[in-house]
Amino acid sequence: MSTPYAVIPIGIIAIFLYLLTFLAARLEIIKSKTHRSIWNIMLLITFLVTGTLGLLLAIKVNYKLKFPLADKILIWHVDFGIGMAMIAIFHFLWHWDYYIRLLKGRQEPVGGRDIQEEILSPAHEDSIKLHLPAFIPLVLLGFTSVITQIVLLREFLAIFYGNELIIGVILAVWMTLTGVGSMMGRYSDRIRNHNSFITLSLFSLTVLPLLTVFLLYFLRNIVFLPGSMINVFQVILSSVVLLAPFCLLSGFLFSYLSSRISSENRINLVGESYAAESGGSILGGALLSFILVYFLNTFEVLAIILLVNVIVLSWFTYKKIRKIITIGSIILATALTTCVFVLHLDVFSKSFLYQNQEIVYQRDTPHGNLCITRTGEQLNFFENNTLLFTSNDPVTNEEDVHYAMIQHAHPASVLLISGGISGVMKELLKYPLSSVDYVEINPWIIKIGRRYTRELVDKRINIIPDDPRRFVNRTKKIYDVIIINIPEPGTAQLNRYFTVEFFRDLKKRTDEHTVVGLSLPSTVNYISEEAARLNSVIYNTLGTVFKHLLFVPGNKNYLLASDAELSMDIPGLIEDRGIETLYVNAYYLDTMSLETRSRLIMDNINPGAPVNKDFTPVGYFLHLRLWLSQYNQNYWIFMGVLILLLITVIIRSNIITFGLLAGGFAASSLEIIILMVFQVVYGYVYHFTGMIITFFMAGLVVGVVLFRKFFPGSGLKHFIGLQACIGLYALLLPVIFLLIGKYNHGGASVAIFSILILCIAVLTGMLFTAASGILKVRTASLPSQLYAYDLYGSALGALLVSVLLIPLAGIFISTVLTGVLNLIATLLSFSFRSRYTN
Repeated sequence: MSTPYAVIPIGIIAIFLYLLTFLAARLEIIKSKTHRSIWNIMLLITFLVTGTLGLLLAIKVNYKLKFPLADKILIWHVDFGIGMAMIAIFHFLWHWDYYIRLLKGRQEPVGGRDIQEEILSPAHEDSIKLHLPAFIPLVLLGFTSVITQIVLLREFLAIFYGNELIIGVILAVWMTLTGVGSMMGRYSDRIRNHNSFITLSLFSLTVLPLLTVFLLYFLRNIVFLPGSMINVFQVILSSVVLLAPFCLLSGFLFSYLSSRISSENRINLVGESYAAESGGSILGGALLSFILVYFLNTFEVLAIILLVNVIVLSWFTYKKIRKIITIGSIILATALTTCVFVLHLDVFSKSFLYQNQEIVYQRDTPHGNLCITRTGEQLNFFENNTLLFTSNDPVTNEEDVHYAMIQHAHPASVLLISGGISGVMKELLKYPLSSVDYVEINPWIIKIGRRYTRELVDKRINIIPDDPRRFVNRTKKIYDVIIINIPEPGTAQLNRYFTVEFFRDLKKRTDEHTVVGLSLPSTVNYISEEAARLNSVIYNTLGTVFKHLLFVPGNKNYLLASDAELSMDIPGLIEDRGIETLYVNAYYLDTMSLETRSRLIMDNINPGAPVNKDFTPVGYFLHLRLWLSQYNQNYWIFMGVLILLLITVIIRSNIITFGLLAGGFAASSLEIIILMVFQVVYGYVYHFTGMIITFFMAGLVVGVVLFRKFFPGSGLKHFIGLQACIGLYALLLPVIFLLIGKYNHGGASVAIFSILILCIAVLTGMLFTAASGILKVRTASLPSQLYAYDLYGSALGALLVSVLLIPLAGIFISTVLTGVLNLIATLLSFSFRSRYTN
């Protein structure tokens, strides 16, 4: 649909021109005063033009006059108004502090104490040992924050049908809010009763997650219609509202605790504070990933964390606050924990989500939340709040099986990838098979299948709890039919099963008569542009491996592939073979109708569409666009908002904070990239993923310790050198990835990926510590600025890489762009180093 007003083009042009003059001023090509003068003049011009044209239009309407070009004058009036609005945003960002002070009704103090009074010297290498007890609250903060982040992220994904876009949005909201809380920490020196504030704040941080999860389930079907899909803007608003209390308080607490420790010891201990908080994150991440997640549900995990925090806090503050408060806190925490376990709060909260359904089974697993509900005589199987299947859906089960199976003359050996307890086994065993190898990545699905269905009792079924890609690479068996019963590539994880690399591996397990079947979203009534592109990409990808392809329309678009001829006369083949079916037969299906609808799909196939690859997951990106199109939302609106936010942060930064922004961007983006490559090369293994995340947190601690030991002082040259190392490391990663993919040696790959994560984490920890010794600001402001910009960069990296760079440009280009950003930051730091040199 054509748009009468050029909102996006004018916005992009204004942002580009502003960045051009801004960078020119920063590089001293023009004066900063000239930069502002240019945009003051632009504001005046757009204001005068908009006002004049608006006055002409008002006169025309009031006095019913006829003006030539009246329609164009209206368009010019609005377009110049858009330009004026963009420039007004720039001016607002210039004078942000003025408006804040105006709202507060007082002026910010100038000079003296604001900048120079509380500047402390950097710590020496023995500071960690000398001041260890003071870091216990920071360790608790990191311990609580990382467990809460993982648990809440999982719960938000379950409610909001999460893909990588939702993951990126929630992580970005989390880190941005925490960064805002950290910036608020500059006012922490106004707090007087420190011990009570620390105790109350940390206790609140352990109670807030319990309340947040309960409200998430309770409000889902109150705020939004039951069963409705929630769009991205609603996800952003919901996550901001629910996460704000915890994130703002945790960000504020880091700034407050680190500045207080530095002030009390008269030494700059911001780097050590960062290490202590990261150390707590190591403990929390390891405990959750390897122990708690296997034995406890969400509310039980959070209740245990509450009890642990209260006990440690009571020991830490036993002599500093009144005993009655300590004893009362322990009693209250014990009572809350007991209630969670005795009252089964997890099942109670989920009853609000599954209204008018009886919850038969509920379990949090490393792969997501599994829930079985009963409605009448029907069982409903949910994973992360998404309906996997029901116990009475013969139509889908028959289509999933027979469209592919009937193409083979004598199928004896079948490989079924996922979905084996939905009812497809019953359909498969209607053929004279010798064996069915059923591969399921989530072993808990197999457990509930054995417990609540009769699908897996036949002796011909070989159950294999493993990653399908790993199994296909390991087995030497040749199959007659391979059914990929996996949802469409809606996430980067699922996209692994729709790439040319996986199809080539499948090819090794086939002969000239083998039939491979998979499914994509249905386009039976309407083929949108996004759906046509997705069909084209998967069709072309599968076509690079197999000679013959066939689209069979149904409840889903079934795509069949083989080196032998394929037939659309499915009703006739079913009848000739004597297969008893309820739906897939001549009574309900017509060959001519199938051919007509299949031809409609093929008419929209673009032969020039790209191929879906492991390191260039265009299938995932196109499915993301298809998903967004259901809400009539433009994918690029999010990118425009991100760019505007990025400009806002850059305008308010200096070369040190911009360097931290780039370093935080590299830390989160490279962590995501390394995990994705690990997933592609080695397969999704939750134990190793948890270990890699723990390695990252450990690397931050190691980075702080190494910097204090080997780089004493606070010279800018160390900061610039570390920036360059991060940039060069990112540029080197694609070569390492190629070597790992070529020479994959199982367990050795795990060690290599752990080392890669450790390297970027160590560099990030060192960079943060170096920055803490350069900025000359008062103690209360130092950690708030450093932590905030580190988090802002991490938020941008998590969102941009997962939802834009990797889907559009691929993993290798994303890694290179990350390296280039850090080298640009290095160049800027080197160019303006004189401003920070003593």
